Amino acid sequence: MKAKATAAKERPIVQTVKLDQALFVRLKVFGAKTRRSNQDILHTALIEYLNKMKV
Repeated sequence: MKAKATAAKERPIVQTVKLDQALFVRLKVFGAKTRRSNQDILHTALIEYLNKMKV
C-alpha cells in the first residue's frame, strides 16, 4: 500500500495562473518563437526565480 502513497506524491499538481492579455500574448509569442509550451516556460522561470531567491 505504501507504493500507492509514493505514486500519489509524484503526480504533478495543477496550478492555474491568471495573466493579463498583454502578458499572455508575450508568453504565446515567445513560446511560438522558441517552440516551447507555456507550461515549460513558466516552470523553468519559476525554478530559476526560486533558486535565485534561495527558497
